[in-house]
Amino acid sequence: MVELARRANRYAVRTRDSMSPVRTGFDGVPTFDYRPDLVVEARYEAYPEPVDIPISTASPLVDGVHRSAGELVFRLPGTDSEYRLQAEEDQWGTLTVTFHDATNGDSTAEWRRVSTAKPGADGTVVLDFNRAVNYPSAFTPYGTCPMPVRNNSLDRRIEAGEKRPMDF
Repeated sequence: MVELARRANRYAVRTRDSMSPVRTGFDGVPTFDYRPDLVVEARYEAYPEPVDIPISTASPLVDGVHRSAGELVFRLPGTDSEYRLQAEEDQWGTLTVTFHDATNGDSTAEWRRVSTAKPGADGTVVLDFNRAVNYPSAFTPYGTCPMPVRNNSLDRRIEAGEKRPMDF
């Protein structure tokens, strides 16, 4: 199979081999055990208008843009710190946060993302880090996945969701 992709006003041709041993031998992504303490209620504070923030991507040849719609504000169990992570909003109103934490490069990929449902009328959402997933760039050196915006970092180990996949 062949796919045409466009990134940063450049074209790329991606080939995919459905019989590749990497694909046929894939057993799935390792995950942490479920952590109910890492399911937290967050408050969504929408910006008056979305803000486009230049970001880096997994490829040094491709620049990216994070369309920040607002911030998720929450506390993690066992800490007095209030965290604020910028979120993107999709066409249905659900939110996605791309983040760093203290597990990156160790037990998890260099960064991950987690999505929420559309915020309630009062602005609350459930932020379930057990649903944190890797971007495709965690599986291939050819990914062009967006990195987190500056300050979308947690100073704690978020041992929930997907772990670092096998090395490629």
